Amino acid sequence: MKSLLNIPAYLEEEWLDLKLEEPLSSSVKSYVEQCRHRVLATYEKGLKPHQQVKFLSLLMDQLMLALFDRATQHAKAVPFALFAQGGYGREELNLYSDLDLLFLAPHGDLKPYKNLIDSMLYPLWDAKVPVGYSLRSLKDCASVMEEDVRAKSSLLDARFLAGDTSLNKAFETFLRSSFSSDRSLKAFIKEKEGENTARLKKFGASVYMTEPNLKESEGGLRDWHTLQVYLRAKTGLSTLQDWVRLGELSDEEADQIERAVNFLWDLRNRLHALENKAQDQLNFENQKKMASAMGFEADELSLGVEKFMRVYYGHAANLLRLRREVVRRLQSPPRTFWKRLKNRFRKSLSKNLVNESGKLSPKRYRDLKDDPLEALRAFWIAQKKSLSLHEDLKAWIHQHLDIFDQKFCESEETKEILRNIFSHAPGAGDSLWHLHDCRLLGALFPEFASMLHQTQHDAYHVYTADTHLIKAVQEVSLLAKGDYEKAFPAFWKAFQELKFPTLLVLGTLCHDIGKGRGGDHSEKGAKIARDLMSRLLYSEEEIQTVEFLVLSHLTMSHLSQRRDLEDPNLVRQFANTVGSLERLNLLFILTWADIRAVGPEVWTPWKGALLEELYHKTRTMLLKGGLEPDRALKIKEKRLEEIFASCPKRMDKEALTNFLETMPPRYFLANAAEEILQHFEWISKNKDSDFILEQSSDAVGDYHEVMLYTLHSPRLLERSFGVFAASQLNILAVEQYCTSRGEALVLVRLTASGGGRLLENSRFNRLKRDLKNILQGQEDLEKYYQARKPRYGIRQKPSKPPRVEFDNDVSPYYTVIDIYADDRLGLLYELNRLLRQQGLFVELSKISTKVDQVSDTFYVKDIFGHKIKDKNKIKKLKENLMKLLEDGEKN
Repeated sequence: MKSLLNIPAYLEEEWLDLKLEEPLSSSVKSYVEQCRHRVLATYEKGLKPHQQVKFLSLLMDQLMLALFDRATQHAKAVPFALFAQGGYGREELNLYSDLDLLFLAPHGDLKPYKNLIDSMLYPLWDAKVPVGYSLRSLKDCASVMEEDVRAKSSLLDARFLAGDTSLNKAFETFLRSSFSSDRSLKAFIKEKEGENTARLKKFGASVYMTEPNLKESEGGLRDWHTLQVYLRAKTGLSTLQDWVRLGELSDEEADQIERAVNFLWDLRNRLHALENKAQDQLNFENQKKMASAMGFEADELSLGVEKFMRVYYGHAANLLRLRREVVRRLQSPPRTFWKRLKNRFRKSLSKNLVNESGKLSPKRYRDLKDDPLEALRAFWIAQKKSLSLHEDLKAWIHQHLDIFDQKFCESEETKEILRNIFSHAPGAGDSLWHLHDCRLLGALFPEFASMLHQTQHDAYHVYTADTHLIKAVQEVSLLAKGDYEKAFPAFWKAFQELKFPTLLVLGTLCHDIGKGRGGDHSEKGAKIARDLMSRLLYSEEEIQTVEFLVLSHLTMSHLSQRRDLEDPNLVRQFANTVGSLERLNLLFILTWADIRAVGPEVWTPWKGALLEELYHKTRTMLLKGGLEPDRALKIKEKRLEEIFASCPKRMDKEALTNFLETMPPRYFLANAAEEILQHFEWISKNKDSDFILEQSSDAVGDYHEVMLYTLHSPRLLERSFGVFAASQLNILAVEQYCTSRGEALVLVRLTASGGGRLLENSRFNRLKRDLKNILQGQEDLEKYYQARKPRYGIRQKPSKPPRVEFDNDVSPYYTVIDIYADDRLGLLYELNRLLRQQGLFVELSKISTKVDQVSDTFYVKDIFGHKIKDKNKIKKLKENLMKLLEDGEKN
């Protein structure tokens, strides 16, 4: 079979001969495993990734030809042909890639081919080789191309392997005729781009996801496949060199594509080898291993894995940009003489800029080189007049960044345009996105150039640091335009009161700009913001306000989620720190935008309610010098109106009223009317029971919510946490409300360790039985916990050193203990148990898990009801807590 293959000289020494023997499946399995090992061995011999994927493809060709020959040698002669499709057709196989085959027949009667095909495929299936196939006639191919854009792409990838050569020629003629016109090509591209949009809704519509899919995410190999299909459909040719020769790509573009695709092939092969299976999700478990394997080492500023991911994002961004550029070129009508002439006579928006069907475009691109200010001005004009920037213009800027030199950046005209962009909050987000997308933002501000693709190696942030900043400004812009007036009325109202929205845009853009530079990123960021604004000639007062925002951008989320908002001393201290209503409004909106821009599921109504409570209390303190005593009652009254307005007729109104009268004001702040009605319905259903445990019927995101309603006791939470942990349930958040009748309503947000359905009926019933027995003293908690102690934890995420911090200043009555550590099953129970063993009572706890990290806060007193002030006692307690956290990390 080797003689039938066109084997490059560089593979001659590495070649693996094939000899099929009985049992056939064992022989096939052994050969495929040897092929994978042979490809891996080429790493030591210096083969490039594009050579490795071709090598494995040719080795699979040898196997397919042998099986084809074996299947056809004793069969009745029938005309048909065998093709490789997909990655196999493109000769781009990674170690565990699927083999996609097409069996092509000349007519519609396909029955004569079934036995023949089965005899070829069954040895592959029995050997667990991942093979997909289709059996089609030429007529079938024509129908499929009309109905299924994905199948159309796959047919364009088809590569003839064996069989009737006349069928191959007919198939090639058929493919050429399918794209014989410019209209058919554009229709195909439009359809394919629609498919891409749908795919990205599943895999993430951003290059800068922290756990990207190497194949399906934006900038992944699928973008390379799509680019190939488009250019092959247009030219009939399939190599980068061909497309450069025909003028479809420049030399530089071809080089960027080649380097990006080779990096992804290399990474994918290593990932497959690490997992011993097809694995395309570059998750946190293997990012460090891949970084080490590919030679990325840590230094004083960056982890090796962060350097590795920056390189990945750079290649992925280039691949995505160039696919879009190819699409734009193929779909754009040619810029004829008459079109250029028409542009000259359009109404000018500036010296060299015109509105071309809603898109801002220059009359003459060559004039921009002599006047780069006009290119920058385009962003401001587009923003001001709500126009789009022509993609040709963005591509031109990206290719000519060298003209935006230091002299340009320091000119008064440049600074004026940038100040205009920042001053118009409704459009600033989109303008900054476009400036960043074509890399002009980094050319104008070196601070942003150094942040390009800056990774945030934690499971909490979904995007890279630079993308996060732009997305945060986009949130501010949507708020400024009124898009969030109904969804976020408190933030909309605060924005309406702003005197200087420019400072909100600048503060939001700079709030994380200090990341990746070592040390406290807020302090570093404040200094960078000062330097940046000084260059743009902002006043000292404006600079100080943005400095404050950057330094304080984590404060409101920290206080609202981790501190007792019923403590007037806390609110008073925060009001003194903020100093003015303008700064409070700015910080309030920045905090909201920051959380919203972290990722699609990070913002929750509960976080919003806490943030608004802190905001309103601080606002009252600033305006009136004290807290508004009846604010909580006003909220309760409003919520009660909503509850009774939406209450079902069948519900007992008197019993509902009695229940609501027992609940504390905080309950009405934190829960919506429909949630409160659900709680009451669960309680009513079990009204004769002194123990109620119910779960929400549907998962919310990746978690479920559980309600516990029972008699309150000092160890209620500790015991509940122990049972949840022993049941392999991880706690994300907890809220406890004590009623005036001595009961407790506890809401717990849970996930099942290891994934899967959280609480099936049998599992939930076991949990209910066990929790009831523990809370009612029928079973010893510690014996129960040790017998069922979690044997495994949360899946591995980026690890950070644990921290324990004590705060005796924030509360006049309690010592506040903050715990920061990697999440694991049982941690919350073990923390509560340790605090009790140390003679402390937990009066209030704030529990929060951000995917990979717990950040738990405990308000504690000693057995005499006093704060913990003794330094030796604090030191000993901290040592014990750290030991618990560190021992857990080792297990």
